[in-house]
Amino acid sequence: MPPTNFTENNNHKQDDEPDNTNFPYGLLALIIPICLLILFSLYIRIDCCIQDCKKIRIVDDSTSIDSRSIARSSIDSYPEFVIQPKPSIFFIKDMKQCRVDNPLDVKDICPICLEVYEERDLMVTMPCGHQYHKECIHPWLRNNIDSNITPLCAMCKSELVVEYRDKVLSNESGVIIEK
Repeated sequence: MPPTNFTENNNHKQDDEPDNTNFPYGLLALIIPICLLILFSLYIRIDCCIQDCKKIRIVDDSTSIDSRSIARSSIDSYPEFVIQPKPSIFFIKDMKQCRVDNPLDVKDICPICLEVYEERDLMVTMPCGHQYHKECIHPWLRNNIDSNITPLCAMCKSELVVEYRDKVLSNESGVIIEK
């Protein structure tokens, strides 16, 4: 059997062959120290800013006014603010409420619960003309009012005029929404 010659195989690198990756290792040795210097200078600058803020806070605390040294007359000169609770009655103008006497006269169904109106149901008609069961639309309107959202018709999104009241006159047209 003839001897095998391993030197003819070109797939293996020889130990004395130079590396042909062309990566600039010398440049990397320069970049790393420069980056470290930049990071260190940023650290020093941030530390100085923190120390300056602490000095300002100490000066502000030492020059603050003692609450006991404020004259009672200067406190009394400020107006008194009293937070009034929201009234429990919300009056929606031009909204009508009625009982269904003849369900055949009502052509639509309630768009919220998708049920037909039955005899003696309380029905609410919005100023825009859309109709709902009272027990379907009132919680939705109340939730909008409590969330400080202008109440809208659930179908056409037309705005409703809401007034906050403690009492409602009997000759006004509208619907009361209570808590």
